Amino acid sequence: MLRYRMLQMVVFWSIMRNTIEKYNLEDPRQLFREGKWTWDTMMEMMKTFSDPNDIQGGQFGRYGITSWDPLYSLHTSCGVPMVSMDSKGVMKNNLADPAIERVMNWGAEMIKTQVAFPRWENEWANAEDRVTSGMMLFFVTGLWDYPRFTNGALAMGEKASYVPYPKDPNTDKYYRIPGIDAYMIVGAAKNLEGCSAWLDCHLTVNTDEQIKEENHKRWVEMDPEKQGLGYSQDDVDFFYEMTDLDSFEPIIDWSNSIVSDGGIAATQKVWLQGIPLATKREEAIPQFDEKINEWNQRVR
Repeated sequence: MLRYRMLQMVVFWSIMRNTIEKYNLEDPRQLFREGKWTWDTMMEMMKTFSDPNDIQGGQFGRYGITSWDPLYSLHTSCGVPMVSMDSKGVMKNNLADPAIERVMNWGAEMIKTQVAFPRWENEWANAEDRVTSGMMLFFVTGLWDYPRFTNGALAMGEKASYVPYPKDPNTDKYYRIPGIDAYMIVGAAKNLEGCSAWLDCHLTVNTDEQIKEENHKRWVEMDPEKQGLGYSQDDVDFFYEMTDLDSFEPIIDWSNSIVSDGGIAATQKVWLQGIPLATKREEAIPQFDEKINEWNQRVR
């Protein structure tokens, strides 16, 4: 078996720079560069920005954050995954860990303080258009989705930007979930040379400096007809700053693997209802323990 892994970030907080300037908020990207981009600074920004009663001709008010489930992406920033795995493949249930409870309760606070957009009260709408119109501060998505915001922002006279999710103020590191690309060649494969050539091509386009430079030209090209993505040069530079392994600690959560969408289900109960984790944790722990025990019996 051959396997190739490439680290890439999977979740970002998309923001509009004009919106940051309009409400005299600190630049999250600069805060990140200074090591000051934390849950606390983000919460203060959202509280300053949010006003559910400010409709301004739209259907919704002004909110600090929206997405399908920002809390699942955010939870590993505390440095502890809901389900971890050691070097021997043994899994552990961490739902009762104080760090997990702290981050979940912070998510519940977003609901209670009305900085998070209440999708369940608005026909489950995500309200992405409110981000580009300056009525939503953060939208959790992947960098693959960023061109949609750059193009939408330009149409609205805005400037899009992105930052990684913030760090737990109780930790000294940024913890983030990496994306892992893995490719396997089946043992009985008859075209090993072809598979090897494809892997070599994939490695080359992601590591060759000349090819990366050509890709950068497309990143900053503003014309969509030329496959331009509309990034600023600072966006390109920041991408490499943010994905440098010296800038964060990769962390992997196995909760969605051991229980089908288990981690997402656990965070959504907190996120959608705005309730403390402790009130829902007891029903989730046995579900995780059952599957974790089955797994551990196989690997031990």
